Amino acid sequence: MIQGRWWGSTLVTLGWPGILAVGEGPAPEDSSCYEYHTVPRCTSVFSPDPEHLETLLLYPDYLDWSQPIIFQGVTKKTRPVLDKIIETKGGNCDIEPCSILEAGQEELPPRPVPEGLDLRALDGDLHADYIKSTRPYTRDGETSYIKELIRRFPSVGLFDE
Repeated sequence: MIQGRWWGSTLVTLGWPGILAVGEGPAPEDSSCYEYHTVPRCTSVFSPDPEHLETLLLYPDYLDWSQPIIFQGVTKKTRPVLDKIIETKGGNCDIEPCSILEAGQEELPPRPVPEGLDLRALDGDLHADYIKSTRPYTRDGETSYIKELIRRFPSVGLFDE
C-alpha cells in the first residue's frame, strides 16, 4: 500500500526469491478502478535480461495476446522484446513515448498564485470530466480512475473562474 492510501498491483514474477523478471498482474475485480485497468488490459513489465522478460510475457495465462494490451512505463530496452512477441502473435503496436520527470520539494520553490487565478483543492466529482478532456488519450473507466486518484491523493489546481 502506498502511504496507506493506494493499493498497489499484484506482481507476477519469474523466479522467487531470485526474481528474474516482474510484471504487473491483473487488477482485483473489486477495485474501484477495475475497468480502467482491464479494458483493455494494462500492465508494466521489466527484466534486465531479454530472455527472462520474453519467458514472463509468454507464461501461460499471464497475458491474453489475442486481446489489446497497454504496456505502461516500459523502458527502451524492453521494447524490442515486446516487438518480437507482437510480431509473432500477428498484432501491431502503437507507440506513445513519454518522459517521466521527478523533482524534489527543494527543487520546486513556492511560487505566488498569478493574478486573476485562484488556487483551490480539486474535487473529483466536479473536475474529473474536465481533467479527462485535457488528456490526449483516454480509455474506459478513466473518469472513475481520476476521481479515485483525487480522493486518495488530494491535489490543487489553478482556476480562472
